[in-house]
Amino acid sequence: MPQSPCFGGIRQTVSRLSALAAIGLLSVALTAQESPSPQDTLDEPLLPPVREAPQPRDVRAIDLAPEASAPAGDPLDGEVRERLLKLRHGPFLRGASVKVDGHWEFKQSDRWIALADGVVESTRLEHRVIRELRERESALGRDAGPEERAQLAEWAFSEGLYREGMAHLDRILERWPDNAEALLLLGDPALPFALPPGTGDAGADVAELAVYGGRAPRTVQELVVRSMGTMDDELVRAELTRRLRSPKSSERCFAALGLRRLYPEGVALQELLRRSVLDPFEDVRHSAALALRDTGLEGLTLPLVRGLESSSSVIRTHSARSLGVMGFSASVEPLATRLVTLRTAAGGDGWRAPASNIFVGRQISFVQDFDTEIATNAAIAKPVIGVIQEGATLDVRVHGMSGGTGGSGGLSYSHNTETKAIRRALASITGEELRDTNTAWRDWWEASGRDWLSKHHPRPGQTAPPAADR
Repeated sequence: MPQSPCFGGIRQTVSRLSALAAIGLLSVALTAQESPSPQDTLDEPLLPPVREAPQPRDVRAIDLAPEASAPAGDPLDGEVRERLLKLRHGPFLRGASVKVDGHWEFKQSDRWIALADGVVESTRLEHRVIRELRERESALGRDAGPEERAQLAEWAFSEGLYREGMAHLDRILERWPDNAEALLLLGDPALPFALPPGTGDAGADVAELAVYGGRAPRTVQELVVRSMGTMDDELVRAELTRRLRSPKSSERCFAALGLRRLYPEGVALQELLRRSVLDPFEDVRHSAALALRDTGLEGLTLPLVRGLESSSSVIRTHSARSLGVMGFSASVEPLATRLVTLRTAAGGDGWRAPASNIFVGRQISFVQDFDTEIATNAAIAKPVIGVIQEGATLDVRVHGMSGGTGGSGGLSYSHNTETKAIRRALASITGEELRDTNTAWRDWWEASGRDWLSKHHPRPGQTAPPAADR
């Protein structure tokens, strides 16, 4: 799903929350006096100073314990760098920091905060950690699966790169919406995340969260849905159902996600069916189809199967795609039948589009001879007119149509688009690895399609195979 321009603000909010959460834990962690820790070390030597720390600074101490004087020649003295400070109890501080007289100081807004000795467990330069993250990402390659990508996001979190880790999880959930590793990482209570402050009005708070979720990236949407699960059930159900009809596609998409996560038994099924076929945006159709899939109700395929026989190529294509996302075995037979009925007298994949022709040319008249007629005392020459014709006759076939305003809201449908949607749906449901051609799938259906149906979709009176065999 395309990200909104406000996502950058959400990322900055997460970063600020990380710093505030870490500072809030200091006051609890340092109630007991502790002895100073050994001198902090960096993973690599520092670069030359970027700038000197302002002197004098307005420093606010937080539970400042007795400090040991910094050793002579300490390279950290007076050097302000963008660092990741890992605190003793787990959280990170990310931003400008400096070590002065043996203790760390962290800049928040326009003031410096002094940290007690022993609070900072380790430090790393921010740009070095980001560079290592990029190297790890490059080593994964483009073909890396969701598990490897989730491990990379987990490493980013462990180093304090929350923004970057969330961005990696966004990409995972956009491609694999139900990836368990990514969802488990989002369930970590240590993840710095906070919702907009409530107003005290339960209805207004639910509506505000629905709007907030519609603007948020995928990771934040999952966190918002979990928070909505702790609120009044009737209000949440009604608000998400109402947002399915929102004029904003992002809110419709988020509403379908919320209904899928919170009400897998099925809510607003009629509207979800409409959105899975008729919504002009692919992300909304996909999200609605996933919500229908999670209900486990195979009977929901019937309206979409009827859509395969629509006179509109748009509806037929959308119906085939949504059936593939839903993944019910009952959809295989109507999809395969639709593909078979597209065969023409030419056989194979020789589908012929409707044709017409047009002639573009010119005609030239000339006198090519005379027809002489002899009458009494007279001879009459009657001219014979000839015509020269030159030009071209063009055969025209309509293979598809396109239009709209472009992007995900435009239209681009053809015979090839429809058959491709059917083939992809069959591959998704059956798990068969065939050539992506109409002929290959027609041959499969004629040779083994009925056997596949009897195994995975038994008729009344038959026994379904064990789940492990499906």
